[in-house]
Amino acid sequence: MKQITIIFFSALLLVTACGPQGVLYEYQDTKIVFGSGGGFTGQITEYYLDARGNLKMVESLSGKESILGNVKKSDLKAIYKTLAELNLEKTDL
Repeated sequence: MKQITIIFFSALLLVTACGPQGVLYEYQDTKIVFGSGGGFTGQITEYYLDARGNLKMVESLSGKESILGNVKKSDLKAIYKTLAELNLEKTDL
């Protein structure tokens, strides 16, 4: 009986470890880019948010790249939903 319990929990562990990696597949090739910059120095700071929730900062003059962390999947879905509602890709700026 002890062996069956160990095999059952081992199989359960393997099945749960093979879950999805948290990519929003409908946006898997999409990056959200935002930032600020310009002015006298021309320094631009951009932030990149990809479909995995990775947030990265890039400074143009120094070439410095920093990984800032991850956004939770639920928050990421809300961000993409809000962007879809705003329809920014069809707005002329």
